Amino acid sequence: MNGTVEKVTHIAAGDNHSLAIRDGKLFAWGDNFSGQVAPTTTRSFNAPKRIGDRSDWHFVAAHGELSMGIAGGELWVWGRGASGQLGVGSDLGKTAPIRIGTRFDWQSVSIGKNHVLAIAGGKLFSWGHNFNKQIGAEGFVRAREPFQVGEDDGWTHVSAGTLNSAGIRDGRLYTWGANFKGSLGTGDRRERSAPKEVGAGKGWIAISMAGDSSVGVRNGMLFAWGEIPKYVQMDTPPKNSGRKPTQVGSRPDWSSVYIKNERIVGLSNNCLFSWDKGFPPAERSAAVEAKDGSFRCSDHFDWEQISLGRHHLLATRNGNLFSCGTDTHGQLGLGLQINSSFISPVSLTKVSF
Repeated sequence: MNGTVEKVTHIAAGDNHSLAIRDGKLFAWGDNFSGQVAPTTTRSFNAPKRIGDRSDWHFVAAHGELSMGIAGGELWVWGRGASGQLGVGSDLGKTAPIRIGTRFDWQSVSIGKNHVLAIAGGKLFSWGHNFNKQIGAEGFVRAREPFQVGEDDGWTHVSAGTLNSAGIRDGRLYTWGANFKGSLGTGDRRERSAPKEVGAGKGWIAISMAGDSSVGVRNGMLFAWGEIPKYVQMDTPPKNSGRKPTQVGSRPDWSSVYIKNERIVGLSNNCLFSWDKGFPPAERSAAVEAKDGSFRCSDHFDWEQISLGRHHLLATRNGNLFSCGTDTHGQLGLGLQINSSFISPVSLTKVSF
């Protein structure tokens, strides 16, 4: 590498496994029961191992027992998915990466409980279970291969939730699917089969959905709606009983936010914050509760990326990988398979499967 320091450029935390890209190389570790980590075996790995020999990976996603990644504009999938989630015309699990379709312009992908959203060439695609119209279509139960949602381009972000979906197009937020507790942010509880704009105006840069809860960032401000977790303290009562986005706190520089299992983590001015005092545990000098109920989890001001799993967290700082939380299947990648209450550095090896 001629002295160049290799950096972690993208991360994804699944329920009990993890993925990371360093200098275009793909690494995986944790639970491998369905082949979501490594080919040719189902044993778990408590330390990162390199998958294959490609060096052009640039995006990864993980959820449940399913993994996806984008390399050279091609979309790949491995592991187990239900109701068409694999996107290859079959629900038979894949213990090694298999390519989805023939496109070369995939940009990002998000895996939900039983469906998937992805962006290719600025256009929106979806597949999987459609019982609550979460893949943006009417008239069928599931789609086992990607299909385009609408004709618009300009999509930049997607979040596949439990039974609902969200995406950002040209800075505007759109949602569709189940809406039991107002998680679509449209002011009502009606499910929708096509993307519906939330409010009016641009400025949205991040969105995350899980269960009946949603969080997002617009113009640097944090918003929450739907079933708002108990840890979150609102300055004003949630709009329309939580069915519309309501601002959380007054920090003006949020860049990303994730929600899962009623836990929220986010980055504000490159500082790591959480709305669950015990996850990730705050460093003693940083454990100060803000008015909005959040805690700064670290003294560092240079966090770059975060990804929230079922009970563990991945994060990067200065191109290096860190993790904390539950390690029942080795998903922390620390080589110990012991729960960690500290945000600890993860060493990426160069061992291939």
